[in-house]
This record gives sequence, structure tokens and C-alpha cells, in this order.
Amino acid sequence: MKNKLLLFVVFTVIIHSKYLYSQDFIAMSIADNPKSLFTNPALSLNQKKFFNLPLVGSLNAKVSNNFSFTDIADKTKDDDYRLNTNELLKYLSESNNFFTSKYSMDFLHWGRSIGENDYLGLSFRHRFSGAGSLPHGLAELLFDNPYNKYKTFDIASTFRFVMWNEIGASYSHKLDENWRIGGRVKYLSGMQNVETEKLSYTVEKLPDYYLLSSDVNIKSTNTNYYSSNTRFTLIDNPGIGIDIGAKYQSTDKRFTANASISDLGIIYWSNSINTITKKPNSKFRFDGFGDLDEIGAFDLIKLFDSIGTDFKDTIGLKTMKNYSYSSAIPMTFQASGTYSIDKNFSHNVNLGFAWTSITSEKLHYAVSAGYYWLSKSKNWQLLANYTYYGNSASGIGLGAAYNTKGYQVYAAIDNISSSLNSRLLGFDIGICFFDLF
Repeated sequence: MKNKLLLFVVFTVIIHSKYLYSQDFIAMSIADNPKSLFTNPALSLNQKKFFNLPLVGSLNAKVSNNFSFTDIADKTKDDDYRLNTNELLKYLSESNNFFTSKYSMDFLHWGRSIGENDYLGLSFRHRFSGAGSLPHGLAELLFDNPYNKYKTFDIASTFRFVMWNEIGASYSHKLDENWRIGGRVKYLSGMQNVETEKLSYTVEKLPDYYLLSSDVNIKSTNTNYYSSNTRFTLIDNPGIGIDIGAKYQSTDKRFTANASISDLGIIYWSNSINTITKKPNSKFRFDGFGDLDEIGAFDLIKLFDSIGTDFKDTIGLKTMKNYSYSSAIPMTFQASGTYSIDKNFSHNVNLGFAWTSITSEKLHYAVSAGYYWLSKSKNWQLLANYTYYGNSASGIGLGAAYNTKGYQVYAAIDNISSSLNSRLLGFDIGICFFDLF
């Protein structure tokens, strides 16, 4: 029972990072897809005007991790799963031990051409980005801790979760037959932020007790946003951001290359601020739980609560309020190239690279290679790609898009593998209308 409970907890931590994350390589490859304008503001559409439906116009959610459920779980004869602690310890000790996650939802996305060389766009989006590492030292304490072995466990972790709304205005200009440049200016409104400057615990195991010390500095804003009335505020925690990009297309239009820097921005947090810190040189002595067999369920809850209170008071964890700070949103650099194998543009291959600053201490990269087919009527497009991520997550993604004169519908998944043995999960869906407004 204990093993199953621990397995459930580990799996929950991994999957519920599942406000999901990856780079939008498939969406970038879909012809005349308005979402591609978010990856590079220098891009433009063949249609003179477009308008995305609110909420479902563009919706995506993605996650990646350096191990999957089946990487750390062994299937039993009864078709059950048991936690493989040796494998868990191995994955947590790797340098690429981190998960990444994101989602975005568009409330408004509109654009139109201005003459033959210019393209203007307006957008209102809701976004989330999260990343962090799971503490290897904690897993050692739980699973690799013989009773007669005395050692020190270093329990350290880093994470960042940030949610914000943004209102953006984009503009792109065609310089000549081959080159196009563009940019976007964005007003940001921070909704929620939790980030670690320091999160480290040291547990020293001695013959008769444990001695705990910590070094903690956690900043947070609006951690209770689900129960507050500020979820969709556009006033509190203001910020500013920019996207810039460039696109090159060969004269015969068979080769296209583009590069961009997006989400170069900062948010000034000043509403509902909390910072958790500790007293210097403070330590907590833990003598154990005693005989748990003689303790009832409610008494056990009281015991855990009492130990937590004693730990907080001894270590001196305290919450500071009524101050402000600033932090950058995760910035991304993306570059990609596409080549049409035939003159009819039916068969195309592409290659992409992305690099993201997911936390102040961790960088994340991804590379992708893919193929897409465009029907002769230009109505249907089918896509497939393989993507590899810096935390060893990878997947084969599939997508499809249908274009007609008045609208476009598309859907894509980042990995066709099942969720239990996948280190990467994610989807993109959207619908937009052309030449309506």
C-alpha cells in the first residue's frame, strides 16, 4: 500500500505539471495559420483579413519531463504498477532533471493587410508557463536510507510558475522580394507568480535523530487567484514585452527561413505579494514519530500538523508582505527553415530549433524535423514531425488543417505515444475566419 501511494504521488507531480509544454513547431508549419504570427511577428498570411473565435480560436497545452510513468514503474503480474525506486533515483540524479509546462488561450486575435507590403495584428491572450526540478535528495531520504547508514541529504529544488494576460499590437513590413521584418509590443498584466531564489534543505542523519536546516527564499503573488476576483485583471502587476522577427524567402518561394525572439519582457509585481524566508543559522531536531500503530487517523493528522508547526517556528520560516519586485517572463528564441521538394509545393520538409529561459537557472532547448503535404487544391494539409527536447523528452507529432475561402480548422498532437510511457504530451486546436472583419 505504501509503495502504491508513493507511486501515485510521484505520478501526480509529473502529470499535473501538465499545463503542458513544448515548442510550437507543427503550428508554425501550417500554411496561413494565424497562430504562427505569435511565434514570429514578421510572418504574414495570404488572406487579407482574419479573425479567431474567442477561446477556441487557438488553444494549446503541453508538458515535457525527463522521465515517463513507465520509466519509473514496473508492471506486476496482476497488471498493477509498483514504483521502481532505483530508476526514480537515477532519473532525479541526471543534470536534465526538470519538467516544463505551458498553456495559452486566445480571447482575441485579429489581423489584416495594409496595402501590399504591410500587415497589422491585434491580440488579447491568457498564458501560463511553469518549470522546475524534482529534489533528488528527498528521494534519497525516502528510498535510499538504510537505518544503520548515517549521512547528510541535500534536498534542493528550483521552480517558476507564472500566469499573465497580454494585449499586443503587431506590425510587419515587406522590405523587398525576399525579406520581411516585424515586431509586436505587448502590455502585460501579471495574474500569479511563484518562483524560488533559494529552496534548499539539509537533513543530517544522526544515530538517534535527524537535524534539519534550510535556506529558503520564495517569492509569490496571488497564490489564491482561483478563489479571488482578480483572475482576469488588466490593472494589477503591470508589465511590458516585445517580440521581434525576420523572414527570408527565396525568389522561387521554395525555401523559407525565419527567426524570432519572443516574450522579451518584464512584469512588476505589486499586488498580494508574499515572500517566505528563514532565520539565519537555525536548525530543527526531529526525533521521529514514535509508535504509529497506536495512533488513530485524526491523531496522526494532529501529529503531522504539530511537527510542521514546530519546524516552521524553529527554522523561522516567515512571510513578508507589502513590498514589490520584478521578474522577466520566459523568453524564447526560435529559428526554422522550410524547403519545398517539388515546384507545386505539395511535399515540404522543415527543420526547427528553439531555446527558452524557463527559470533563472535553467535553459531549455528543442529541435524538430518534419514533413508536410499540401493538396493541389491547397485545402488540406497533413503534417508529421519528430521533436527532441533538452530534458530527453521526445515525440512523433501529427497534425491536420483544412483551409477554405472563409475559414481554417486545425488540430495537432505532439506525441502519438500513450500518456503512460510518454515524456511529452500536448495538443493544439484552433479555428479562424478569413475576410470577415
